[in-house]
Amino acid sequence: MTSSPTAAPSSSTSPVTVSFYTRCRDIPSPPPKKLTTDEMRAEARRHFDHWFPSAARRFELAQEAIGRGYANEAAFDLHQTIERLYHCVLLVLTLYSPKSHRLSNLRSHAERTDPRLIEVWPRDTRFARRCFTRADRAYVGARYSPEYVITGEELAWLVERVKVLIAIVASICAEQLQTGSKAGAWTYDNIVAAETAIEILNQARAMILARHREISEDDRGLAAKLRAKRRELLALQKTISPEGPDAARTITKTWGPLVKDQGRFWRELDLGEQNAG
Repeated sequence: MTSSPTAAPSSSTSPVTVSFYTRCRDIPSPPPKKLTTDEMRAEARRHFDHWFPSAARRFELAQEAIGRGYANEAAFDLHQTIERLYHCVLLVLTLYSPKSHRLSNLRSHAERTDPRLIEVWPRDTRFARRCFTRADRAYVGARYSPEYVITGEELAWLVERVKVLIAIVASICAEQLQTGSKAGAWTYDNIVAAETAIEILNQARAMILARHREISEDDRGLAAKLRAKRRELLALQKTISPEGPDAARTITKTWGPLVKDQGRFWRELDLGEQNAG
């Protein structure tokens, strides 16, 4: 028996498909747009506003875990703190950071970018090198390996070095983000104070926006008051900076209790108390 001939590929679609993809492949990509100085600074600020507060929160979790005796959880949170600080400084300075969880890799990139970061991690003793290695391996080991061990002494040493890393990253980022800014004011405590105040005002603005969406369209007077108060809070929010920690703490002291108590919030703002539901 002779086998039936294999059907030839259709000539009606193949050439068209090949031709289409060939043409697409040959179309040159547009050159990347070169950012202006102001655009680069805005992009760097966006990265800072994301990564630095995120690192600060993980550092708080790490210290809480240490206090509770959760060594492996603390090690992982310290790893995340360090990783996020390196992403922060690299993105602020260069708008690029390697997609890596390896602290040794991120450290090398960051220290080449700004040598001031070298002093964060001493390499002169076996203990110092071992502590950094423990932190580096925590991303996987502290979560999944029963053989991963880190001591209280090692955790305490890492906490102190992370504080140094936070201070240097804050100073470097301050220099990059604001020409003529007081870089010395960008300490960990001052930045946390500023970010806390900003978050509280975000909550207040969100409450006002939600109220604005609920009121009757006929109540134009209240709607106008709500819009004006949101604009006022936004203007206040824009004044917050690590260079003014006392002002930031005053905002937190004033507005913090209000956003936790809706009844008091609306009474004190005199914007129409929201019904408890």
